[in-house]
Amino acid sequence: MRREKHMMDHHAKRNFRGLVASAIFAAVLGLGSGTASMVAANAYLGDLESAKSHAETLKAFAPDFLPAVLSGKIEVCKLPEHNKLFVEGLRRAGL
Repeated sequence: MRREKHMMDHHAKRNFRGLVASAIFAAVLGLGSGTASMVAANAYLGDLESAKSHAETLKAFAPDFLPAVLSGKIEVCKLPEHNKLFVEGLRRAGL
C-alpha cells in the first residue's frame, strides 16, 4: 500500500519520471497498479511504444483490469482528480 501511495504522489505532482521508477519496483512486486502506472507514465512522457508494451503485459495477466479502470469500476487513485489524470494517461496510450 505504501508503494502505491508513493506512485500516486508522483502522479499527482506530474513527476512522470519518478512515477516510472516507482512503478518499475511495484511491477516487479507483481502489483497490477504498478504496471498500469507504467502505461500512464510512459504515455505522458511520449513513449507510446513502452506504454503499449506494458499494457499488453498487464492484459496478459489481468485482462479485465484496464477496462475496469477505464470504465470507472476500479479507481486506482483515492482522489478523483488523481484518478482522472491516471485514466487520461491510459487514454493517451491508446486504450
